Amino acid sequence: MGTGLLLRAGFQNEANHRTSSCNPRQVGQNRGLRVRATKGHKMQVSEIRLDVRSMPPAERHQQIFSLFEGLTMEQALLVISDHEPRPLHAQFEQRFPGGFSWQQRCLSEIHWEVAIRRIASVRGDANLRTVIQRSMVFSHFSSYALDEIVPRARTTLVKRHSIVVDQGINWPYLGVVETGLVQAILATSAGRDQLVYDVLPGEVLGETSFIDGGTIPLRYLALLPETRIILIPSDVVYTIMHHDTILFQKLSRISAQRLRATIEQFGAVLSLSVISRLARALLAYAPPGSELLTAFSPLRHMTQVELALLAGSVKEVVSRAIAALEDAGALERERGRIVRLNRARLTTIALGQRCTEPNVTKVANK
Repeated sequence: MGTGLLLRAGFQNEANHRTSSCNPRQVGQNRGLRVRATKGHKMQVSEIRLDVRSMPPAERHQQIFSLFEGLTMEQALLVISDHEPRPLHAQFEQRFPGGFSWQQRCLSEIHWEVAIRRIASVRGDANLRTVIQRSMVFSHFSSYALDEIVPRARTTLVKRHSIVVDQGINWPYLGVVETGLVQAILATSAGRDQLVYDVLPGEVLGETSFIDGGTIPLRYLALLPETRIILIPSDVVYTIMHHDTILFQKLSRISAQRLRATIEQFGAVLSLSVISRLARALLAYAPPGSELLTAFSPLRHMTQVELALLAGSVKEVVSRAIAALEDAGALERERGRIVRLNRARLTTIALGQRCTEPNVTKVANK
């Protein structure tokens, strides 16, 4: 079953990694903000909370960067925002590549939280232990717990547009995205597929099977070249879960968050026009501001077929929606690809508010 499963899932170039030592450090001093200590599997983390919802948007990210740069390895920065912090994540990837762990959750449409921690850089020839610790799922693990995982884990390289694992499979792994981006897609027999959520570097995939014992409910597809996935055998995960309730709680929370994302996604399909859904999806790649700014990666590499997945529509309709958004000054294209976005205008259209541009109104009514 192993070989056939790997071929169907699109795995390539699997490589084993050697174990290396890692000793937890003691908790450092807090920075005078709201701090609390949390215990987990022989490690402690002090948490600094920053609520940016009352701050001017132009000042938020710089304040977050300043606090992050002052963190010790034993501190976490919890940022509370009024929108999904994907633009912030893109800027972290640019400023601190491979040097942070990221775990976000949505409590309501206007209440998002993300926990960010400093880690040793995982770029280049990083060892597998360091990469696994980048995931918030395993960030509380002691050296002993990592010794249980690392010898059995391995990495695989998945080409762009290749399937990581297909819908309906009994997958014997928990996956961790090391680099690249993975899309979770609901595949239908009619060919009308729907993007449900993205899996970012450091996040896991296949967690639902560890909660209910079922098959993989969605198709996971590599969006970027050089997407690397860490495969942790399910028997190792189950063994650790038996004596580590924190791991079970983290996987349960991720599963619940993705259920929430699924409900919101299909609520948008039922209630919003195609142009509003597309504008809503593009916000994840739009820098803060009220003018046209360079869009975050990987938007400029995405095809109209991939954008149709974002909007829950078909290529022909999304093509008209893109043209209408460009006429409204919400985006700009070069050689047919979206390269710049206006976050303020996208927000207005995403909320379903009326636009005066005739093309926008025409597509919105479809």
